[in-house]
Amino acid sequence: MNTLELRKQLYYLTFYKNFNRSQVKTPNCIETNAKIITLLRENAPKTLYRYRSCSDNNIDSFRTGSIYAGKASKFNDPYDSVLFCELSQLVENIRDSYIRHGGEMTPEWIDNFEQLKPQFEILLEKWRDSVKIACFSESQKNMLMWSHYADYHKGFVVEYDIEHWDALKFNCDIGQRQREGLPIYNLQPVFYETRRTDATQWAGYLLINYLGIPNDGIPDINIAEKTYLVKSDDWQYENEWRIIFQDSHENDSITIQKDPIAIYYGSQISDPHKLQLREIAREKGLREYQMRLSHENPYFELDFDEI
Repeated sequence: MNTLELRKQLYYLTFYKNFNRSQVKTPNCIETNAKIITLLRENAPKTLYRYRSCSDNNIDSFRTGSIYAGKASKFNDPYDSVLFCELSQLVENIRDSYIRHGGEMTPEWIDNFEQLKPQFEILLEKWRDSVKIACFSESQKNMLMWSHYADYHKGFVVEYDIEHWDALKFNCDIGQRQREGLPIYNLQPVFYETRRTDATQWAGYLLINYLGIPNDGIPDINIAEKTYLVKSDDWQYENEWRIIFQDSHENDSITIQKDPIAIYYGSQISDPHKLQLREIAREKGLREYQMRLSHENPYFELDFDEI
């Protein structure tokens, strides 16, 4: 199965099968989650890539085998992981929840939602920053990725073995890792859309919970995937996969320990940077490749040679 078809099937299972907290242990929910894991285990790319500039931090991360996962608010897409919600519907949801759980009257702050907006916006930003994201791409030959994320071909790309990475949710014995206190990382492809995910119900839950209003619990257990794995189709060229990891909004990043299996040097990398990276690669026993332009290739694409 190619990754386009994989995305289609995962999108259906994630977006068209909604489960709230009370449905987690139902047969339908269990079966759906099992299908998602099986699809990823059998069809995820065997390797993925990260494009890096030759900054001191990136070279040090390469040396230590560290992958930094950061906040979406620090990324170059201003809409990355920003919740969309319909405010008028949000107010109605809060009103209904208050009344449904025994409220005798609508509080003043519901009738005047403007007073709540500052707290509401803070809640949404905290939610946005509560998940850390590490980004990967499906190819090491993406011309735009080299330009945008590897300093105009003066950087490097590192390749990771996905097939045998036992910390990934679809590769591991989840129960065993939980018993051993080991991290589990959720790696999935990004979905490219023209419209943002409608998170009105979820945003209402965040606000209701914050205000202490009785409620029905988490309305959608897959809201993280629906928020952090959806981007504008303008970014489709990235062919991105993401690790999303729940964390405190107060932390800027987390570190994932994982050594790469290969490194690709940009076609415009400087000699000093290449020498520095090659010393590290040799110590780690990695395969090394040099990207290049070819006068013999009729297509606008990069070639590479093992060195």
